[in-house]
Amino acid sequence: MKSWITEYAFRHNYTMNREAIIEAIESFYTYWPDPSDVWNIRQRFIELITDTFYVQPISQSAHLHSESGSRTWMYVNSYNFSAQREALGVLPSPLFPSWTGSCHECDLYLLFGFPFMPQHLLPTQLASVEWLQVDRNASQLFSSFIRQFVKYSDPNLPLDGSWSAHQPRAHWFLQFNYSSGQSLHSPGILKKDYRFEEVAFWNNYLPALVNYMTTTFPPEEGSVRNELTLFKDYLEFV
Repeated sequence: MKSWITEYAFRHNYTMNREAIIEAIESFYTYWPDPSDVWNIRQRFIELITDTFYVQPISQSAHLHSESGSRTWMYVNSYNFSAQREALGVLPSPLFPSWTGSCHECDLYLLFGFPFMPQHLLPTQLASVEWLQVDRNASQLFSSFIRQFVKYSDPNLPLDGSWSAHQPRAHWFLQFNYSSGQSLHSPGILKKDYRFEEVAFWNNYLPALVNYMTTTFPPEEGSVRNELTLFKDYLEFV
């Protein structure tokens, strides 16, 4: 994990306080109950990647949009293809191993109706997937509230108004996690402050750490400070 974090710090140009940045990220995502637990190392690494490239920028974007006065709705896709198959006693597809959880961008499969498409119209890597009725229901529900938003600028379904807009001081989001037998009239569960500690770590703590004790000086002042340092060292030596 540390090698990836180090490369990340270089790629994103953390030139000031780089060592502290690397140590902070590594410490935050270390599984401290047992740092040698391979399973939890992988899980924490997945969370690191997710927070870095998905959670942090999307949460910040939603906050800035709502802060500027735009009506903003945020959702988190928690629909798990492998978990639905396990619950129904169906062998999971190799494309959706159980350890991945809710895969990134799998909401696009639901949005574009992949569970309804004939195999020859699907992308090659999805042609062998056996779609279930629960997948079709999830796709129908997911695409319904997206259509509502496109048409009315409000994703709430006609018979349901439970999805509150994301606000600057009330970070509401909808957790979409359809399961077999669930009503198709409600898009999901309304929750608040999605991974707020992780978001604060990336958006507030790290930027502050970059500037911590990294005061710079003009070249002429820097040379004077260097001379004073050498003079003090000389006095101590004498």
